[in-house]
Amino acid sequence: MNDLFELLSLALTFPTIITAVAVVWVWGPAAIKAVQSKEISANEYFIIGVITSFVAASIDNFYWSFFWAFEYFDRGTPPELLQFGGAFNLIFRQGLGILAAYFHLRAADLASDRKNKYANKILMFSNIGACLLVITLPVVKLWVI
Repeated sequence: MNDLFELLSLALTFPTIITAVAVVWVWGPAAIKAVQSKEISANEYFIIGVITSFVAASIDNFYWSFFWAFEYFDRGTPPELLQFGGAFNLIFRQGLGILAAYFHLRAADLASDRKNKYANKILMFSNIGACLLVITLPVVKLWVI
């Protein structure tokens, strides 16, 4: 059954990357224009968030397609591929994913009449959580080992 999932994952990686690149191609000029404007509107923040998330998704999917290909062909994953997997996740999955989410939340802040600044509050709350995990997980790991 896992072979089927790996095969489907490999097959769907192609349209995932192609459609993500198409979104970037179509919306890229609007995102560039938005970044260059003096005051970014809610719609422009939203467009920047879309572009950020689709760039990240296409690169992340491309990288991990090699992992799934090796697994599907029962070749074992090359250590070099896994060696950089954490870095790819940090940059493209988590880093750009957080940035894209911030842009979307910032867009919602600007579009809202309430002006609650959810984007900044959520970013602050999530970063505090990340700091707590960085502090506590090594301690928990020591107890488990």
